[in-house]
This record gives sequence, C-alpha cells and structure tokens, in this order.
Amino acid sequence: AIRPHQVSPRPEQGARVAISGRIGVAELSGSESSAHFMLGEYSWVSLAQGVHSYAQGEDRSFYFDPDDCLFFTPDGERAA
Repeated sequence: AIRPHQVSPRPEQGARVAISGRIGVAELSGSESSAHFMLGEYSWVSLAQGVHSYAQGEDRSFYFDPDDCLFFTPDGERAA
C-alpha cells in the first residue's frame, strides 16, 4: 500500500519509480489536486499540492519512492 500524497504527478527527490496510468477521475480541492487512475487492473490515487491539470481518459506518469510503501501479509498484518 502507498498513501495518495506519496504518489506525485512530477518526479520529486526520492521518487525513484515512475508508473503510468489512465486518469478516471480528477478533483481540485483548494490547494490540492487528486487524480484517480488505473494501472492495469489496479486503482491508484495521487494527491498533490497545487493545481495540476488532468483530463479524463488521459495517460499520465506518476512517481513514488518505494521506501514509502507499506507491506502486509496475506492475513492483513503489517510486515514492513
């Protein structure tokens, strides 16, 4: 698992992994922009400071640091 604020629409320091997905829903709420996107069969969310333009159906790249990921066992216990 990874928290939405750790998935960025632009490469930032430490964001070593780039992924691409298709935008499904985009929202602007004051000083933050969120994008809900699909990567294969998985749904992801990016929540970033600032105003970011997204178009529904658009393919976009997002970035994250794998050190920010949380890992769980099959029974739901946090492993790392």
